[in-house]
Amino acid sequence: MDANNRRYCIKPDYQPNLAAGAGRGGAPYWTPERIRLATRFEAAPFAAQMLPAASFTAADLETIDADLGRRFDLVIFADVVEHLRNPDPCLEFIRRHLSPQGRLLISTPERDILRGRDCRACPHPEHVREWNSDEFGRFLESRGWRIVERGKVPARRTLAPLRLLGATLDGAGLAPAWYSCQFALCRPS
Repeated sequence: MDANNRRYCIKPDYQPNLAAGAGRGGAPYWTPERIRLATRFEAAPFAAQMLPAASFTAADLETIDADLGRRFDLVIFADVVEHLRNPDPCLEFIRRHLSPQGRLLISTPERDILRGRDCRACPHPEHVREWNSDEFGRFLESRGWRIVERGKVPARRTLAPLRLLGATLDGAGLAPAWYSCQFALCRPS
């Protein structure tokens, strides 16, 4: 696992959950049929109702190479990267679709805050891997992203006083487990 962990900038003794996102018998999990069916249960119908002029594309993010025919000023990639066995094709897809001044806002759980510094494997059955803040920064930079801003926010909707408490504790190096969503605002290098 050490080579795989080096590839994703994670400590050598971490055990990724390679069963997450895998299909039965080694078959791909995200088949065209599964992708088509998933769009019925995910946020797309709600988003389509709110944004009737928008278009939606269902895709396997680990193999995506589509051209959407346009560029975006901001792509929000929220709490997805930890679910991908190979996030590189998706990060390249995003890069190709950013406008010249475009930004990527990417978020993922912060492993050390959520699970402790001694965590060596992710107990979440749907997460392939989780990064701590330093690893995540190195990973993004190794993929050609320049981090413009980084931070942490609560993992769930939280009232303002608790957000302030979380930010204060995080600033003191004592972030509580509920303040465990890390984000990075990036530009292509």
